[in-house]
Amino acid sequence: MRTLRRASGLLAALVVIAPLASAASAAPARVSAHRAALPAGGTGIASGLLTTLACPAPGVCEAAGSYTGAGRAVYGVVLNERGGRWVAPSVLRAPVDASANPGTTVASLACAAPGRCVVGGSYTDAAGDVQAFVANQSGDAWPRALAIGLPTNALGPGQVAAVRSVACGAPGSCVAVGTYLDDSRIPRTRAFVALASGGRWSPAQEVTLPTPSNLDPFAGLSQAACASATHCVAVGSYIDANDVTQGLAVSIDAGTPTSSVVAPPANASTFAGTTLAEVACATGGACTAVGTYIDRTGAVVPLVDSSSSPVWPQAAALALPAGARRDPKVLLYGYQGISCSGPGTCATGGQYVAANGLYQGFLATESNGTWHRATRMPTPAGSSSGGPNGGVVAVACPAAGACRAGGAYLDRAGHYQALVLTLAGGVWRGSTVALPDRAATVGVDGGLYAIACPGTGACVGVGSYQRGASYQGFTLGA
Repeated sequence: MRTLRRASGLLAALVVIAPLASAASAAPARVSAHRAALPAGGTGIASGLLTTLACPAPGVCEAAGSYTGAGRAVYGVVLNERGGRWVAPSVLRAPVDASANPGTTVASLACAAPGRCVVGGSYTDAAGDVQAFVANQSGDAWPRALAIGLPTNALGPGQVAAVRSVACGAPGSCVAVGTYLDDSRIPRTRAFVALASGGRWSPAQEVTLPTPSNLDPFAGLSQAACASATHCVAVGSYIDANDVTQGLAVSIDAGTPTSSVVAPPANASTFAGTTLAEVACATGGACTAVGTYIDRTGAVVPLVDSSSSPVWPQAAALALPAGARRDPKVLLYGYQGISCSGPGTCATGGQYVAANGLYQGFLATESNGTWHRATRMPTPAGSSSGGPNGGVVAVACPAAGACRAGGAYLDRAGHYQALVLTLAGGVWRGSTVALPDRAATVGVDGGLYAIACPGTGACVGVGSYQRGASYQGFTLGA
């Protein structure tokens, strides 16, 4: 799973993932998935990349990824849920300058309202360069995607640019963040922010780093979120002039980006290697970021930080489950792995190594502004471990104390399986996903990548699974 994890007919009404508000004390042993329909000629989900989902209203969802078509060309696809049923998927058409095989990679999807969603990612143009794109939904249609205009110092031929994340604070008011190469003699990796107002995208602007940087700062923004129409945040990292990787937060207020260093916890190494992987915002409140750093013992451990302004306080360490290895080598997958139902009320998850050397998933929750010690991801009896490609990938919390998460683990046969996790009464419980086509595994690149819970009712999930030599998409819930 998830190293950057990565036929058909329309789906009938979906099997419901039980409403969170009435979650039973014992989770069901298994929940059933449905195979996702692909556009005509589609043969599978490219590299298992069905990774992003948003539900702006109950029964109205969009999920996006990449699929393989004729001649093994890779295109973008959007799955459309309407009235609790998944209807015909939409081909996400690449910008007009795309290659015949656009190699479309979808990184992120955000929805401010039904019919007002945005997708971002990368594609290959006719010259063979990799460019960043966004696509704006219009009603139920997805017009052709648009190339992002890169900053004026962008490299020409040889460019490798991508939108890593999109977020919308209101319909038509969105941000896209990502990376590009500059036109230095030896091209350097820079971060950019692009803004949409009234649905129209302005050219991207380079992110000004908060302190002097390395010759190549390897600057990048991995994820963005919005607390309101005028306040959004993006997080990532860069290398400073002392060759230390710093956590980077960019606050975007009324269209103006302001960057700041996020200082690691007090027990950090001098070369802390701080990275911020994921961020979520409470509506009208603070934004919370999760990441990793290296402590004084050389261990890679998790951190959390919150801010409602461009100035971020020093981050705090996140305590792992009892029995973690001295160096737990924490990994955050960087998809939809943090969710906040309100100010000071969030949940997140990822992967760590236990003292016995086995990989496990972890889940951590915050209440009233206090983060509690993480718990080990529960797995079915007989499972061997979370596995080196397992752990928690996706989290959704529509209400305080009521969350869903998606993860993966190794079963007793050594096959990766997808897991739906339910938080109720302060306890996480897991249910294995029964895959379509009686498939035996989600595979190394598949899994449950995204969960969304519109309101406090039923939740929806999407992901991919291995079927023969290819990956197919699946959906959960209604």
